[in-house]
Amino acid sequence: MMTGTYTPAARMLHWLTAFCVAVTVPVALAMVRTPEGAFTNALYEIHKSFGILIFVIMMARLAVRLVKGAPPPAAGLTQAERVISKIVHVALYVVLVALPIGGYAATSSCCAPVKLFWTIPMPFAFSFGEDMIKTLFEMHELGGFLLIGLVILHVAGALNHALVKRDEVMSRMWAR
Repeated sequence: MMTGTYTPAARMLHWLTAFCVAVTVPVALAMVRTPEGAFTNALYEIHKSFGILIFVIMMARLAVRLVKGAPPPAAGLTQAERVISKIVHVALYVVLVALPIGGYAATSSCCAPVKLFWTIPMPFAFSFGEDMIKTLFEMHELGGFLLIGLVILHVAGALNHALVKRDEVMSRMWAR
């Protein structure tokens, strides 16, 4: 695809990802700060379920991107903006695929079986030792903070284009 906008599928998957991240991150921050109990357990289940959704959506995004491609960078971008945009987008894709995998691997190895919204079991074929589980959880936590930073950069860039530069960059992700 070589037009100036993303496909409807790419736009929909982008906004679904944004929604899931907007749910998952605050839930993650809350669940580790609340006392043990039913409410905290519910937060963990919500976090895990949205993590699974993010992984599925990201696989769909990668498929759409492979099949349909992406529009070329907006014409008015500086070279620095092109480089920063590419780095942030690639990092977002990597983190949004790696975080669910690491969290799922750690949780399903140590704790209880992972279920999608308390119903559909997601079995795991591997079992890691305690040290590996601890490392995976630590990496998952660090990756979560990296995700927050990347989202801040992504949103700041979008707001810069929408409110300061007032160029066509934001219109590429909105339906026409």
